[in-house]
Amino acid sequence: MKHTIYTKLLISYLIYGVIAFFIICTFTQHLTTDYIEKQEASNLYREASIIAGDYAAEYFGSSMSLSDFQNHMKIGIKHLIPPVQLSRYVIPDQSHTQNDSSKPVVINGFDVTDFGSNNYMIGDFYGSFKHKMLSVFSPVNVSYQNIGYIVIHKTMSHITAGVNGFMNISFYTVALIFAFAFVLLFMMSRSIYQPITRITKTAKKYAKGDFTAQIDVHSNDEIGYLANTLNYMATELDTLEEDQRKFVSNVSHDFRSPLTSIKGYVEAMLDGTIPVEMQDKYLNIILFETERLNKLTKSLIDLNQFGHHGI
Repeated sequence: MKHTIYTKLLISYLIYGVIAFFIICTFTQHLTTDYIEKQEASNLYREASIIAGDYAAEYFGSSMSLSDFQNHMKIGIKHLIPPVQLSRYVIPDQSHTQNDSSKPVVINGFDVTDFGSNNYMIGDFYGSFKHKMLSVFSPVNVSYQNIGYIVIHKTMSHITAGVNGFMNISFYTVALIFAFAFVLLFMMSRSIYQPITRITKTAKKYAKGDFTAQIDVHSNDEIGYLANTLNYMATELDTLEEDQRKFVSNVSHDFRSPLTSIKGYVEAMLDGTIPVEMQDKYLNIILFETERLNKLTKSLIDLNQFGHHGI
């Protein structure tokens, strides 16, 4: 199957589109999700640190009432929990109304090392939620003693919605870019593919011996330079062909003259027009014409060899 340059460009364009779409769906989406998660975690950590340092510490230090502390709690703050070994120190959990506000909430299996170096984790937070949550902690220190942790949660559905919104913008942007790229491809097909097509058609005429055809391409680039070169070549070949016709005509004339003389003298001697006593004279003329033909033949052979060496 014959593939034109335009077809190859179109196939390359489609392959590039598929690869770009795959990269956006995988690599870009992963980086975007990771970036938004870290940004949200940073914002939540900053809020948790403020609450842990300004409000929770005062509440544990008995300088703030529980009602005042709860008034300062932001939306999304769910737990203030202690390390496992200090499970008797816990702040009331606002999300569990069945608990007394003066009693602690203990998260079984809680381990601060599960958060890693980023101070956040993603999951159901030890079975506390039915959906995935982004959980961020900040320690509560009273009198240089760690008595618990503020943990703020945010549903991953909100983060996923943000990622999806960003990805939709990315897809729209890429679609717009591909639309412009297709227009550019069409313009390239006119500026590259069509001139090459004209060059190919004219070159076929050259191959058939028609050197009068000229390539109508005037672009100031490599394609235009190629077209001008081929036009120059065709002009030179056409001139060479004319010179060759003249050369053949001259050589034919040079051969015809002695051959006509030889033929005439031989026929005259055979039919008796030239008497026997004068034949020696005309035989010498025939010998001279023969030598002349021999020299012409040798000159043609030398010229042919010179032409091959020149090529």
